[in-house]
Amino acid sequence: MIKIKFHIGIIILFITTFSLAQKAPTPELNLQIVKIIKSNINKTIDRGECWDLANLVLSETNAKWDHQFGFGREIKYSIDSIYAGDIIQFTNAKIQMADGVVWRFGQHTAIIYEIDKNKKIKIAHQNVNNVRKVIISDFEPEGLIEGKLKIYRPIK
Repeated sequence: MIKIKFHIGIIILFITTFSLAQKAPTPELNLQIVKIIKSNINKTIDRGECWDLANLVLSETNAKWDHQFGFGREIKYSIDSIYAGDIIQFTNAKIQMADGVVWRFGQHTAIIYEIDKNKKIKIAHQNVNNVRKVIISDFEPEGLIEGKLKIYRPIK
């Protein structure tokens, strides 16, 4: 029960902070990342692993990162705004989507592709259900019921 309460608190922080997002212009590096993703939708990047998409966008934009799972500066989403182009790292995550579909990720990397005017999030990722090409999916952070996610802001 404590674990669920903790996740609900994190989700509330995420949603509260998310409502503040987009007050400042999207960082230029993030815009470049979204442009690269847009040109690669429905294509297989490298081996088709989820991480390969992050590797592509960070390498092509000469961003600084550790070439593992530190994709830039970690965002404290209870404080900082999030933007399209930010990178999400899921660990042991179970996410219940509004349509009833449950996502399970041991370790998965995705990139925020779009945040629309209604604060709906779309993510770009690959190697989802063994589909090894870049796809765009709706993402509902409030559906996180197990595991964790970290959000990174790409940096130069």
